[in-house]
Amino acid sequence: MESVITKCSSLTELDLSHNSLGAEGAEFLCSVLPLLPNLTSLSIGSKETCVTVVEKLSEALLQAKAIQCLNLSGHVISDSAAHVMTRILPTLRSLNLSHCEWSAAGGLQLLEALGESVRLEGLCLDSVQLNEESRVCLADALRNIKSIRSLK
Repeated sequence: MESVITKCSSLTELDLSHNSLGAEGAEFLCSVLPLLPNLTSLSIGSKETCVTVVEKLSEALLQAKAIQCLNLSGHVISDSAAHVMTRILPTLRSLNLSHCEWSAAGGLQLLEALGESVRLEGLCLDSVQLNEESRVCLADALRNIKSIRSLK
């Protein structure tokens, strides 16, 4: 697979949704992301219970500067992954975190980072459990995002 992807350096969209990546798949994806400098959209939506996937991927996404659209639907996001993702979120144009699970602290980190987004046009938080503090934080973040066009 890696030999195929290395020949696709002009690839702009990669959708691996509904595949179980697991730790090995996440490591593979992290190894090929640097080989895809034009990748603007990455979708790995899945019901993934392995927190390692987003932890590993969040670090790799820091290096993937071209990504504007990110779908992590259905993943479990650890506090450490949420912390790293706070540096990625402000640069995104579209973010799908529907059906994701995180701790109250991790969720607050993510929602606060959304408030720094200057280009975010689409946000999907469908079926995400938010406590009162998180709902207030989300409302504050949305007041700051002038570019938002779609909210689910």
